This record gives sequence, structure tokens and C-alpha cells, in this order.
Amino acid sequence: MGVERLVVHIGDPKTGSTSIQRCLFDRRWTCPTVTLDYPPAITALPLVALIRNQPNKRREAKGWKPTTDWAAHSTAQIGVLSAEQFSGVPPADLHRALKSHLPQLAARARIVAYIRPHHSRFLSSYAQRIKAGHMRKSLYAFGADPGELLILQMHQRFVAWRDEFGRRLVVRPMVRRELQDGDVVSDFLGIALNGAPFTLTAPTDANVSLSAEALSGLRWFHAALKTHEVSSAERHSIGSRVSSLVSVANPRGGTRLKLHKALYQRLVDSCLEDARALDRDFFGRPVMADALLEGEADTVDQEIKMDASVYYAPTVLSGLDKTALAVASLIKRHPEVWHKAYKRDLGRLTPGGADEGMSADALQAISRTDALLGQAATLLAI
Repeated sequence: MGVERLVVHIGDPKTGSTSIQRCLFDRRWTCPTVTLDYPPAITALPLVALIRNQPNKRREAKGWKPTTDWAAHSTAQIGVLSAEQFSGVPPADLHRALKSHLPQLAARARIVAYIRPHHSRFLSSYAQRIKAGHMRKSLYAFGADPGELLILQMHQRFVAWRDEFGRRLVVRPMVRRELQDGDVVSDFLGIALNGAPFTLTAPTDANVSLSAEALSGLRWFHAALKTHEVSSAERHSIGSRVSSLVSVANPRGGTRLKLHKALYQRLVDSCLEDARALDRDFFGRPVMADALLEGEADTVDQEIKMDASVYYAPTVLSGLDKTALAVASLIKRHPEVWHKAYKRDLGRLTPGGADEGMSADALQAISRTDALLGQAATLLAI
């Protein structure tokens, strides 16, 4: 009894991790020959926090206990842990934690990472910062930050992972033509199930990209929330919720965010050698370099505007301001309850866990907040 083999999915950020996790958590696949299990939480982010913070052994063991219990009692052949934030911890620290808390699985555990072409990763990072409420810069100003360009350098980081885990590290390019069935979820399941045949039973794209219009409007909404003293953590969860609602209401509409030529050239100058090094040491052919150079065909001559007033009527922006004020008022009344309900909806808490001990007034505030965020999403989904 217990998981026989462990697969640890470590990201990288912006490579379809949400889609992989949602598929695994909702069990959106069938496989007739191999059994695969996933813990009763959509992400292993709490384990990342334990590795980063390195608490005393007693607290660390307590934090790992739900995972160790799951691994010990599962009847599946394969178990999967997934958190894109794993890619940001020192590889040796993750290895130590696996040896300490899952010793029967650590020696054979496979580490799976996806890496996105540099220019695509840059665009996705910019959009994600806006969704989370942490970005007021223009796209060009974002690209002028040396620290952001440094983050795009991936080769040495993954060499460190390979040095720690050797051939058990699997690095895959987030390039559609390189993925099984052109899909990151299918690709991951193919690896996790060791090539066994499987069938996906539901759509897998859980994080559709927002248009430039929606991103500019969401940035306006975040600014209004900040004016009303909604905290950064609360705005992060609000942005995630509203983004999901907008992607459902208008999944492919609007202007796609693109690089303008000057910024694209800056990224090529900064990242081409890193792409070539990744190709040399991980793929044996020009996968990442070709993807980066092919990105020129998808550039524009002028920077795409990110000013909400360009895309939305004054009445819409006024509606977003009023909605932000109403949301802020409700969250201030029950901030801890809102955060807990959000985690429940993500699958990080057991169903119903957020409702325990909540007053009728708190439950009503959560329901009203959800309705207001739906209104904001409707305003943004042009």
C-alpha cells in the first residue's frame, strides 16, 4: 500500500501549471493500465513555504504530514506533487525535504519542468503581474528593468537542477509543436504515466490569456481597490478571481498582447545565448533559440496601449470604481473569511472548510463579494 513512484512537477512559472493542476485535481483523465493519484489540494504551495522557511523539525514534520499520509495510504502506482513555485527553491533543499519526509520515494522521484520561450515568458509575466495587482509600468518600462531580464536567464538555474537530480530531471519546452498532442496537460500525463495510453475527459485550458483591453481595465480596477486600502494579498486573490471570470465570459476576444519590435530586439539581445545554452544542454537541437527568433513574426511596430481610458467608456470606468468601493467595504468587514473562501474555491481547503464557524453575516458578505466581482468581470469583458 502506498504510492510506488513519485513525480514532482516544479513549473516553471507561466507554463500551464494551473491547467495541469486542475486536470489532476478534478481527475479529468482515464488510464486503463496505470493508476495515478493527486493529493486533496490543488497545489503543493504549502510545501514550498516549508522548504523556503525551514522551520524546526517538529513544525516541518507537521506541515508535511498530510502529504506523507496521502503517499502512505494511496493505492496508486504513481503519485504527483505540483507547484510551479518549486522551481524557485534551491534544488538541494527540495531533495533534502523529499529524503526526510518521503524517503521511500525520494531516490526514484522524477522532477518534471517546463520552460517557456524567453519572449513569451516575458509577456506572460507582465500580464500575470497586472492580474495580481502588482504592475503599473508600461510593457516597455518593464523590459527596461535589468532585474526582469535577469529573471529570464534559465540555463544556469536548470543546470543546478540537473546537477542535483541527474537523469531524473525531465525538462520540456513549452512550445506547442514539441508537446504531445500540442498540449502541456497531455504532455505531462504522457510523462507521468510513463507513456501509458490515456484519455482526457474534459477541456484542459484553465488559464486563458486576457486581452490588452481586459488587462488595462483590470489594472484600473486594482488601482481603485488600492485607493480604498485593499491589501496586496487581497488584491492578488481578487485579480485571480476576476481574471478567471473574464476569460470565461470572453475567452478569445480583444487585442492580443504583443511585443513591439524594439522591445523584442532587446529581449533577443539579452536572451539568445541563454536559449542556445538550453538547447545545447537539454534538447540537443535548436528548440528554444528557434522559438525566440520566430517571435519576430508576432511583433508590432508600435507598443500596444495599456490605458483603460482608450478602450472603455467613462461610464464603464465609473462602474469599476463603484464596484471596487463596494468590494473594499465588504472585504474590510471579513478579510480572513474572504481569504479562506478563496483558498477553498482553489481546492486548497477541504470543501465546506471555509464555512465552518462563519456567521450568517459573513456568508452573506462572501456571496455579495462574489457577485460584485462577477459584475466587474462583465464590465471588463468587451
